[in-house]
Amino acid sequence: MTGRTGAAAARLRRAALALRWRRWALEALVVLALVLGIRAWQQQGVADGPAPPLAGVLLDGRSVDLLAAARERPVLVYFWAS
Repeated sequence: MTGRTGAAAARLRRAALALRWRRWALEALVVLALVLGIRAWQQQGVADGPAPPLAGVLLDGRSVDLLAAARERPVLVYFWAS
């Protein structure tokens, strides 16, 4: 009788383990779908391509072309209004 009981217990453990792995895989797929969906939603309005030309005058009167400056290194443009 112990042989049958042991075999049945082993079958139950295997079934529980398989169920645990299936649940883990389903949870991983749900998390992955959420992450990819949120990422796609956040990037829907992002501009694509090169920056438009931007030129201006510095406070000392010299002219500046940001497209030429951007070829050498990254440029941060900060706009403000008063």
